[in-house]
Amino acid sequence: MREETNSAEARLIEAAVECLEAYGVQGATAQRIAERAGVNNSSINYYFRSKDRLIQKALEVTLHNAFDWEDFQESKLYEPRERLIHILTVLMRHSHKYPGLARAHFSETMTLRKYDTPAIHRLNEFMVELEQDLIKRGITPTGPELKMALTQIVGAAFLHGALAPGLFREYSAIDLSDEEVAEEFVRRLVVRLLP
Repeated sequence: MREETNSAEARLIEAAVECLEAYGVQGATAQRIAERAGVNNSSINYYFRSKDRLIQKALEVTLHNAFDWEDFQESKLYEPRERLIHILTVLMRHSHKYPGLARAHFSETMTLRKYDTPAIHRLNEFMVELEQDLIKRGITPTGPELKMALTQIVGAAFLHGALAPGLFREYSAIDLSDEEVAEEFVRRLVVRLLP
């Protein structure tokens, strides 16, 4: 009996993630989620007490996966700047693969200017982890200068690469969904701001 419970819960979380990607936060309705999971709507309340709690759980799972350091193992022996380029390129690749999830995580921030969200907290934790990783590898500068550079680099990569990849498409025709273009975009940021 417990296996069925885990299976239904897992299917509901997976279905919620799929609906967030496909329809966004507003369009991820209980009916759509239940249909994708192959259960009835009452299952959502049974396992999660509400659709909002299910959405919250789905966002927690995907947020953990979004900034998973396991994704960057390939670059663990790179010099600091190359490691930074690799990490940001991987994050941009993931955000292009799942643009609906990237928007879902930051929808409250973008629409309501709400900065006390799990996504904002996790992004800032990631920045601390990134800074510590680079310092451990011997990057210079350190301190406020490194913080400023990382804020500029990650901010540009994140805004243009994840949240609004088409922001300057009309102006520059830069396609950041192309991995080579994304890597060159990040490389230029790093070279200019962390020479």
